[in-house]
Amino acid sequence: MPSTDSGLPLEPDTTPPLPRWRGRVLAEPTIEGLFDAMASDLMLEAIDAVTGHGTFHFAIGGSESLQPLLERLMLDPGLRGMPWEHTHIWQADEQCALEGEAGVAWARIHDMLVPHAGLTRHQLHPMPAGDEIAPEHYAKRLHRALEGRHVDCLLLDAGEDGRIGGMAPGQAFGGDDVAFTKVHDQDVITLTPVAAARACVYVLVPSSLARRRLDRDMTAEASPTARLLRHGSRMHWCIPSEALQTK
Repeated sequence: MPSTDSGLPLEPDTTPPLPRWRGRVLAEPTIEGLFDAMASDLMLEAIDAVTGHGTFHFAIGGSESLQPLLERLMLDPGLRGMPWEHTHIWQADEQCALEGEAGVAWARIHDMLVPHAGLTRHQLHPMPAGDEIAPEHYAKRLHRALEGRHVDCLLLDAGEDGRIGGMAPGQAFGGDDVAFTKVHDQDVITLTPVAAARACVYVLVPSSLARRRLDRDMTAEASPTARLLRHGSRMHWCIPSEALQTK
């Protein structure tokens, strides 16, 4: 058994190995540490985008699991360099609602970001949750705002059912940037892998079950994971150590 200089035996390293996924794997011992690392990365992505072309277009998923990360972006003193005055907030997915009603995911994003970041109305781009042709309308807004560029960064989570954000397994998106889909029998509007092409995509992998599903989906042709990779998205898989367990 290996030993220290003093002759005492070393404790065996029980840290699970990182998964061999395409893209970068960001792992931290705790979920709190992972959120800290993700928030720092996102700030650097924003600064790079603003330095390069003046704005940062940031699409945020609707999962409640992402809320603690948004809180850190707002409240951590170490993240005061986040260039909110040059940031545009988009939605990566939203549950469909009755006509005239706001989406529940947008309400969470709005309540977390707007009071603290000082974002103005022209920087906020909620999905039209109660619009029967919402994908068409939202895609037009994206194209007008981006002027031929792509969304700079998406923040999503991975589900145990194989979804990535609002992108469900087996969904045929065609060439659309925005589409309707179903997640757990709920009608959802989602950005598609086409909209995420060449973008930086951060995906929170919150559990070992989600991790095991990703292991299978890396090469499954119809999975959202494989579609994102085929469209050239720059993937960052973010996982706490407890979710690295494969048993």
